Amino acid sequence: MRRVTNKEIRQIIAEKRVLDPLYDKNFKALFASESRTSNILLSSLLESLIDKKVQRIKILKNEPTVSEKVKSVRFDISCTFNSGEEAEVEIQNCETFDDYVLRSVHYLLRGNMERLHKGKPYSAQKKYYQINIVNFTIFKDTGQSRTLYQLRRDKDNALLTDNLNVIYLELPKVSDPKTLSESAFNSLRPYEKWSIFLLHVDNPEYKLFVDKVAATQQEVRMAEKEIYRMSLRERFWRWQVSRENAREDAYVFKETRKRLLAEAKTSGRAEGRAEGRAEGRSEGRSLGLKEGRAAGFLEGHTAGLTEGHTAGLTEGHTAGLTEGRAAGLTEGRAAAVTETARNMKQAGIQIETIAQCTGLSLQAVSKL
Repeated sequence: MRRVTNKEIRQIIAEKRVLDPLYDKNFKALFASESRTSNILLSSLLESLIDKKVQRIKILKNEPTVSEKVKSVRFDISCTFNSGEEAEVEIQNCETFDDYVLRSVHYLLRGNMERLHKGKPYSAQKKYYQINIVNFTIFKDTGQSRTLYQLRRDKDNALLTDNLNVIYLELPKVSDPKTLSESAFNSLRPYEKWSIFLLHVDNPEYKLFVDKVAATQQEVRMAEKEIYRMSLRERFWRWQVSRENAREDAYVFKETRKRLLAEAKTSGRAEGRAEGRAEGRSEGRSLGLKEGRAAGFLEGHTAGLTEGHTAGLTEGHTAGLTEGRAAGLTEGRAAAVTETARNMKQAGIQIETIAQCTGLSLQAVSKL
């Protein structure tokens, strides 16, 4: 990650740029320092989100839970107010956060478990508010920017207990003040005014609208002045610019990885197609030869049978005709000789003479 130089920081301050309060360190400096101003700002922010008056607010030490087997729990701000009621605030200034709801539920259960000390009755447990201010959209099924979740019965929505409260403020759902009519602007809820401050105080294009919100809510005006004062200090800018550089590096890494994966996928597809075609041609040729041989054998066998049958009929007919003619001639001649011999015998010619003339045996002539 590129280091931030003193010259860069001084140039930023000279340009009168304003810090982004959504960066957690700036957020905590603004709302969770030990100053009276910070206490007033946090009280106002909490009141706008939990919809009740907040008194005697006290910032608690925020140490992560220690366990070798369980994920640690640490919020940006932990505080107590109103006779022991507690609130913990988490700020997330990123484009997206996978499984954020599951994370907040884990934080809720761990935090609630650690709040009730051994030996205390369960009735000693005070109300607890987990507040999540996020710069991305979580719930796609609603356009509300602020949503409250409690333990309720599924059939009739009856409340089981109001001791556990989870609140989400999705900043991207807050209306852009540039698009609001005068009446809509004047009807903004307190948490929407705080949202406009958090989202736009560092953007010169929205200064008019932030000033307009600040004119209607004293605590927002105090926060605006405080963030301007903080913006003159190098240490805040040094930290924010470092975080911005880290986010930029992470984005570049993510996009580079995405591009390389896309290129690898495209290259892999091309290579896969080429290999597939080659294997397909080889397998197709082998299969074609096999099927062609089988089909050729079948067709040749069928054609051979047909041609053989036809040739056999022709040759048999010719041979039969020839043999029939020969047999007929032989039999005709024998019959004629026999008839001649019979006639000669009836004429009183000697048997020996008949046998000599016809070629028949004496025995054959005698039988006639």
